[in-house]
Amino acid sequence: MKIKIIIAGFLFLLSVILIGQNLDKPFWGEHDWNGVRYGNIARNYLRYGYWETKFGQIENSGEVKNKEFEYYTHYPPLLPILISFSYKLFGVSEWSTRLVPLLATSGSIVLIFLIGAQIWNMRVGILAGLLVLATPMVLYFGKNPVHESGTLFFILLAFFGYLSTLKRKKYGKIIFILGLVLAEVTAWAGYFLIPAITIVV
Repeated sequence: MKIKIIIAGFLFLLSVILIGQNLDKPFWGEHDWNGVRYGNIARNYLRYGYWETKFGQIENSGEVKNKEFEYYTHYPPLLPILISFSYKLFGVSEWSTRLVPLLATSGSIVLIFLIGAQIWNMRVGILAGLLVLATPMVLYFGKNPVHESGTLFFILLAFFGYLSTLKRKKYGKIIFILGLVLAEVTAWAGYFLIPAITIVV
């Protein structure tokens, strides 16, 4: 158990170092409009408050009255809410916007290792985690403020909880339900987990 924790910690740290390159780069380029949009929504949570916005994603860029709120409704709101927590702790900046997906992607690498170790063995888990981490698209998109990084983390968390439940571990159901709910309030892809598990079983 101790060796598994040490390996998980090493993979997490390695992921943060490799994916976190240029974390404070200004938002410009091919995909950085995501950081601008969700960062603006996160800043509006701080500006107006969660209750005033009813947890809705306000896209207005200036100070407006609540009757003038323009809502973004294409995705559930958890990503910009988490970014707003990062803003509360570290201030509004590019790196604090990218911190949320960076941690989610690094956590996904750890969960891939843990799932691989649980289904097969630790060697397979380590190899799986390192192979994902070596993927150029993971290194590129892993810190991009988009819903997919958080959704993947929460889906993997739910799946890990599901596997733990099969092994009669007490914490399995709690982790499964927590991961499932958080995946569903992050992106619509979270809703596919239950049908996928049902088909497999």
